[in-house]
Amino acid sequence: MSFKWKESIGSTNQIADIHRYDLRGVKAFSHLQYSSIPEGDKKKIAEFSDVLRTQWVSLVRVAKYVCTLNTLSRFLTEAGCSNGLCGADKNDVNMLSARISQSTCYTTHTKRDCVASLKRFYQWLKAPPDECSAWRRRHRYPAEVRMSSRT
Repeated sequence: MSFKWKESIGSTNQIADIHRYDLRGVKAFSHLQYSSIPEGDKKKIAEFSDVLRTQWVSLVRVAKYVCTLNTLSRFLTEAGCSNGLCGADKNDVNMLSARISQSTCYTTHTKRDCVASLKRFYQWLKAPPDECSAWRRRHRYPAEVRMSSRT
């Protein structure tokens, strides 16, 4: 993976990190690297995390996106979509969204985070590079994830 978690923490912050945020990032990328999802998804999730860091998204939030997208990609591959997130069509994403919303092991906040992660990832993945920031400002999403409610 291209992102260096240890180098981005820096020693200027003198506040004690009792929640071990630095390890969360390292573990998130370790789980991604050794997961059984398609290699294309691993590369795209890593690229997406790099883009998020350039947008000043916090390390913990980036780790949350990486973990969530890893899990969602695994759900898709288990359901028979061999291409994972990058090759999923609208029906695959609808099936994934239904699985998330009907799951009893997730809280409402986690379900909302999963849908928001999915929408932001597809927004980055499908938007033309020069229009990505405009899509973010206008809350414009590709057809695959337009079905989701307000997030």
